[in-house]
Amino acid sequence: MENSSPLYYYYQMNVPMTKNMDHFKMDWKKPYNVLPTCSPNEFLLKSKRQYMYFSTPFKEYDESLNEYIQPNHLFKLGKDLQFNFWLSTQNVTSQCHFDSAPNFYLQIHGRKKFIFFSPADWSNIYIFPRLHPATRQSQVNFSKYYETTFLGLSSPDPTFPNFAKSQPLEITLSPGDFLYLPPFWFHHVIVLDDLSVSISLYHEGLKESLLKIYSKPFPLHDFRRADQEMVVYLYIEKLIKSLLVHQEPKTFILKIIEAKYSHLHLDPLLTNSAEAFGYKFHIVTYILRSLGLKSKTFCASSSNTNLLESPIIQEHYQNVERFFTNLDANLVELLLSDYIEELLSYLVGPDKILSYMEDCFNLSPLQILNTSPTTQYL
Repeated sequence: MENSSPLYYYYQMNVPMTKNMDHFKMDWKKPYNVLPTCSPNEFLLKSKRQYMYFSTPFKEYDESLNEYIQPNHLFKLGKDLQFNFWLSTQNVTSQCHFDSAPNFYLQIHGRKKFIFFSPADWSNIYIFPRLHPATRQSQVNFSKYYETTFLGLSSPDPTFPNFAKSQPLEITLSPGDFLYLPPFWFHHVIVLDDLSVSISLYHEGLKESLLKIYSKPFPLHDFRRADQEMVVYLYIEKLIKSLLVHQEPKTFILKIIEAKYSHLHLDPLLTNSAEAFGYKFHIVTYILRSLGLKSKTFCASSSNTNLLESPIIQEHYQNVERFFTNLDANLVELLLSDYIEELLSYLVGPDKILSYMEDCFNLSPLQILNTSPTTQYL
């Protein structure tokens, strides 16, 4: 890949926000050019005028690498391990993100700076929604905060005020250094020298377990539509109360909105994001409700609070609760927020998640508007 900017984002265009938005056609303005082929000499030649970044998986360890990798026993542990090869030029930066697999990282040539954040910092670094093309990544432009050092925190940016609360850990890898990246730890990676060569190996076991939970169909077929909306609300409320005993459900839902959704209209790479996520409709909703001209869209026509007593719902709830209870405590909020997004997208579609949260959790439009950093945009 070649780019006029050193910053590289990962985008996945087959996610719900680009396929299932009823009113807005979302498209990604790809900031870099993907080269189908590139010889080593061409890569180095292009690097004099562009920021070059190359990565590729390989299926098994090549014995010719023994000259560069010692000890190498971790690379020969079995078929379940997967490998990646990384080649990049000076200042190339991988936007802060997490991987769901445990990752072992070997630096072969050049130096790389890693800036880490605990999964518990997910709301302070403003990650993209689970359903967004840039899922797993931070929305914060780190270059606005720091030049060569990360730990010298400057004054907080009013756009991302909670970022100042994050607790980064900075590590520089030199040739021969071996790093373990725990799953779901955020890392922002910067190449420090003219050329960097790295190899990583990882295992997808935890990711597969997550996908089973996220993709497990919620048993709604026995409920009429109005009751479907209510039973999902009651289910989410109960799950939050059980897993996050020190947070009210409404507080956690507002936390999701502020951390993931309130800045999407600032995304320069996703077309129509301002129209889809600009919060203008919340002002209209607030005015109409104040005048008594609009009622709730969701959770309005069902008052049955006994829906969770259904045996099939109870079984589903117990399986999901057990999964989250067995997680490391630092992971629960991050993965629960992703799970709630997946569930609501399944129920109402990605473009109606905010409206559902507002209606069913009795959030006032002004509460949601207060999470947005740019009220002048409205």
